[in-house]
Amino acid sequence: MFDFEEVVIWIVSSIFLGFLMSIKIVSHFLYIDPLSVLLYSAFAMILLFIFIFAQKLVAALLDCSTKTKWLSFKQYWFDDRLKLNWSFPLWLFLPLFLFLITLGKFVWLAILNFDAEPKEGRFRRKWHEISEFDIGKIAVAGPIAMLIVGLILRLLSLTNLAFYAVLLGFLSLIPIGNGFKLLLSSRPLWIFSLVLTGFMVFLISSPGIIINFLMAVFIAFLLLLAWLVLWEK
Repeated sequence: MFDFEEVVIWIVSSIFLGFLMSIKIVSHFLYIDPLSVLLYSAFAMILLFIFIFAQKLVAALLDCSTKTKWLSFKQYWFDDRLKLNWSFPLWLFLPLFLFLITLGKFVWLAILNFDAEPKEGRFRRKWHEISEFDIGKIAVAGPIAMLIVGLILRLLSLTNLAFYAVLLGFLSLIPIGNGFKLLLSSRPLWIFSLVLTGFMVFLISSPGIIINFLMAVFIAFLLLLAWLVLWEK
């Protein structure tokens, strides 16, 4: 299910995110605790494994396969001719930039993207091409898995870890890479999942997690309904 390149991406990404989550800036000095780096890297490995596995599982159910890759881009404007000859490593520069300008108060966790292609069994169907909605199902699987993990961790009173899990789900829905795939495939699904995870980022630390989750679902449904009525007439 994971090839060698994907394993390398998974491990390197986990160490990178573990470093960012553990590092502290005190009086404009960096404070690094090796034990915290190790523990957060292990936690990031678990989160990213579940995130990637969820997407691969949904892809397999759709007779597709996914190739996990780092968040990057070549084309920097709408004109197809305006693009780089190499992939700009947004997965590296965006988290570091946001970490530095916020003095370590914000960690961008969504550094993975994916490509999807049909499996051999899918070619036997009359319509074997991967639809945009299929791509959307795969894209949303990771964030939903993170939301579930966050709820479980919160019920276990691991609030800080639950926050990072839900934050990863929310940031993965921002229309860059993974979130952009979902936006193009299904705006209603993108709006609902973005609002739901966004509210849970702020509510995950509050008492009454079940009530908070139900409230977030209700608000996400209302906003989706309002969008459908006002903009999708």
